[in-house]
Amino acid sequence: MILATLWLNPMQLPTAGQLWFAIPLCLAVALVYKTVRTESLRAIPWQTAKLTAYLLGAMALLTAGIWGAQAIFL
Repeated sequence: MILATLWLNPMQLPTAGQLWFAIPLCLAVALVYKTVRTESLRAIPWQTAKLTAYLLGAMALLTAGIWGAQAIFL
């Protein structure tokens, strides 16, 4: 019953709280991708960390670009 209540009335997170969900999302995507693609298991942690940083950096740049475009055109 409580799950149905949460589904119909979801909890509200502050905007700053929502941004922290990007870190585990990028980490999980990078880990799965590198686990499938890497030939050496020893390289997975370093390559996962690099790909996570690339993903977070790209998301930050895209966010800044979209924010800037929105500020110019609206």
